[in-house]
Amino acid sequence: MLVGVHVIRILGVYFLVLYAQDRLPAPFAPLAGWGDTITGLAAIPLAWWLARGETAARPLLWL
Repeated sequence: MLVGVHVIRILGVYFLVLYAQDRLPAPFAPLAGWGDTITGLAAIPLAWWLARGETAARPLLWL
């Protein structure tokens, strides 16, 4: 459940959209946007694997 909550971080792509429109500053928007988007996308398969009880996903949880 805790990993699944991070799927919402896919919306970090909105930071990139605002950056492209010059509405957010450069140091913040690209780093936060890409970081949130990658974290949200990684949370989808990780939450699914953990929900199925696959032990191979546990080291990825720590990563």
